Order: sequence, then C-alpha cells, then structure tokens
Amino acid sequence: MHVWWASLDPPRQTLPGWFSLLSADEKARAQRFHFERDYLRYIAGRACLRRLLSGYLGLPPVEIEFDYSPLGKPTLKWALDGRVLQFNLSNSGNRVLYVFSWQRRVGIDLELVHPMPDEDDFARQFFCATESALLHSLSGDAKRKAFFELWTCKEALLKAMGDGLTKPINEVEVTLQDGEARLVSIACDPRPAANWQLVLFRPAPGYQAALAVEGQGWKTIYYHASDDFSPE
Repeated sequence: MHVWWASLDPPRQTLPGWFSLLSADEKARAQRFHFERDYLRYIAGRACLRRLLSGYLGLPPVEIEFDYSPLGKPTLKWALDGRVLQFNLSNSGNRVLYVFSWQRRVGIDLELVHPMPDEDDFARQFFCATESALLHSLSGDAKRKAFFELWTCKEALLKAMGDGLTKPINEVEVTLQDGEARLVSIACDPRPAANWQLVLFRPAPGYQAALAVEGQGWKTIYYHASDDFSPE
C-alpha cells in the first residue's frame, strides 16, 4: 500500500506545466472555480495524481484516462496486464494524500484538525451510540482527537466501498483503543468487519488521516511528492 503526501501550494511559475497535464474535462472543471486558490489547488492535485499514476502505469501523464462513478469517484478506464490499480485521494487545507494499491479496494481521508464546539451534538447525529458515548466521556484535546480519528476512519471506509456519504455514516461503527482503530460493524452486521482494516496516522502536525484497506497481509509505505510533483 503506497501512500503519497503532497502540497497543493507549489511554486506558481509551474502552473503552465501542471495545466498541460490535465484532460479537457479537468481543464473545464478548473475554470469553473470562483476563487483562484481553489483553481490552483485543483490543478495541482490533479497534476500530481497524473504524475504518480504515470509512474505506476508506465504511461505519459496526459494519456491516463478516467471513468467516474455516479458519486464522482475516479477509476482508471482499463487494467494493466489483468491487474487493476486501485487508488483514492483526499485533500484538506493545502495538503493532499493519495493511496495506491494493486487489486485491493482502498480509501483515504485527510482532515485539518480544528475546534468543534458542537462535537457532542454532531456525534449524536452522525455517530453510533457507542462512539457518541466515547466522545461524551472525553473533553478538550482528547475529545477533539477522538472525534477526528472516528470521522476519518468512517470517511475512508465509505470511500473505499464506493458509497461515499450515500450510506448513513452512523451505520459504520468504529472502535478506538491504544491509538488504533478497528471496524466493528456495518449496519449492525459484524461480518463485513473482517474484510477491512483501518489505519490511523498523522502525516503532519495539525492533520489527521485514516486509511481503509480491503483484506489482510499488506503493509503501508509512505512517500512524499516534491513541489514540482516529481517523486523524491
């Protein structure tokens, strides 16, 4: 499992190079952003994705083609030698995370940790009873830490499954213990939990991330993409 971490604010002078890597539909979407910051970060994120995929597939970045699910999740249009390169991405603030895996379904979520004055009310609406009870028992930094650990795990899993937020997020039950997360059940059914693993990690101060991976017997390797999106 390869996880890549990149900045979405690289040097402005490289913009023409990033933009040239995008497909016609990506360029059109970029032009629809109202704020320049969002425009630049979208271009940077898609350019980085194409550069990284290029390294795995052995194709020029501009030749990579995507299909999209009804929820907008991108997938590659074709397999390579009978193998499917699964990938997912998440951005928050000025950072982005990507995960790549051959064959296994994967999901990743990144959140910039920030104050949540209504954590308990939010948890009652979107978390299951045991998760809400855990948060209610905590306070201060410990509560905030647990909140974002639970949230990123749930998001990562739903993205890996392809459901996005169409499946109620409170149907996914996650438990936290000794700095690790474990899937307990989905829609009160514990059987799917055996097929998924959750990994919590902090790619940088102030950020919380989680990875959801299908199956067992894998390990995670972390990389950093430099500002011009060349692998280091």
